[in-house]
Amino acid sequence: MLTPVNDLGDDPRRPVLICLPYAGGSARAFGAWGPALSAAGIGLLAVRLPGREELVRRRPYTRPKELVADLANEIAPIASSRPYALFGHSMGAGLAHTLTHEMSRRRYALPDPLVVSAHRAPHLPAPWPPTGDLADTELVDFLRVFGLVSVAALAIPELVELLLPMLRADLALAAAVPCRPRRPLSCRTVVYGGLDDPFVDAPALSAWGAAVLGTPHVRRFPGGHLFPWEHPEEFGRILLADLAALSATTVGEAG
Repeated sequence: MLTPVNDLGDDPRRPVLICLPYAGGSARAFGAWGPALSAAGIGLLAVRLPGREELVRRRPYTRPKELVADLANEIAPIASSRPYALFGHSMGAGLAHTLTHEMSRRRYALPDPLVVSAHRAPHLPAPWPPTGDLADTELVDFLRVFGLVSVAALAIPELVELLLPMLRADLALAAAVPCRPRRPLSCRTVVYGGLDDPFVDAPALSAWGAAVLGTPHVRRFPGGHLFPWEHPEEFGRILLADLAALSATTVGEAG
């Protein structure tokens, strides 16, 4: 599932950013981030989930526990040898948080930082109604109204037909992510949100303070639920700044 997006280099200690996609997203969503991260000395790995791209014929995950266990197994060699950060957007943020708890349970090194984007604090209820029983047309309307899929994509019937099974599986996966208070995580945490996101408002972002030790850095960007792809230049600049400590590790080791 871990898919290289840029050149990880020959140095096994080079830091890595691992990205988890939003519902309906893919590893390709992070492709444009590769060059800037390479220039900063950071490798980029994206999680390619089954049910899409080259894994389109594989059964999608619908249980977070299974997915998180498999991801922890893949990340274990990275966590034991090099600094790494986790980034998750929307569904990916809930999974990244759950994955970090699994890494902690196994006593693996934790990400520095954990970046959670467009997701409420994990102990808060889901901000949308259940979608499992929606007919296809109702689900498309839901996706359009809340900006979960681009309007351009939803205007192509053949593409919608391909996307809906994957989206249903992803929404089921996102709905199954545990929603309960847990022991606060000890890793540095950064929280991102969109100013016009209909799902995740400022209080839902600030509430991440209950999920981590210390005070998370909360940043809000222009745009809706998919704000990183609406304003990529501003987003990329701030993401790199928040990963500065990670890239500085490379400089220190190389020097």
